[in-house]
Amino acid sequence: MVERHKVRMKYFDVIYHLTEDISKEMAGVWGPERIETVVGRAEIKEVFPAGKHNKAAGLLVVEGYIRKGLFTRVTRNDVIVSKTSVASLRRFKDDVAEVRAGLECGVVLEATNDVKPGDILETFEVEMRERTL
Repeated sequence: MVERHKVRMKYFDVIYHLTEDISKEMAGVWGPERIETVVGRAEIKEVFPAGKHNKAAGLLVVEGYIRKGLFTRVTRNDVIVSKTSVASLRRFKDDVAEVRAGLECGVVLEATNDVKPGDILETFEVEMRERTL
C-alpha cells in the first residue's frame, strides 16, 4: 500500500518573497524566544519556619527590587539550586508588593524549601518575543 501525503505548493514571483517565507517558517518551528531580564538581587541572611512545611527566607535586597510573583533563581556557590517564583513577600509583619535595594524583607518561595543563609536570590522578568532570522 502506498502512502500519499498532501503536498502544499506555494508560488513565488520574486526571490525575496521566497526567502522571507522560509525565514518565517524556520522561526515558527523554533517557537518564541524567551528573554530574561534580571531586576533584583538579594542575599539570604536567615531562614525561618513558615507554617508546617514551608520556610521563609530573611533577605537583604542588594540591588534592584524584589516583587511578589516574579520568577526567581536561588544560587549557592554560583550554582543554581532552584528556579521558582516569589509566593509571599513581607516587610516586618505587613504583606507588601515590592521591596527595593537597601531594605530587608522576608519571602516564601513557591514549591521549594532549599534555601540557606548565604544563598543569593535573583529575581527576573520573562518576555516572550517572536523570533526573527
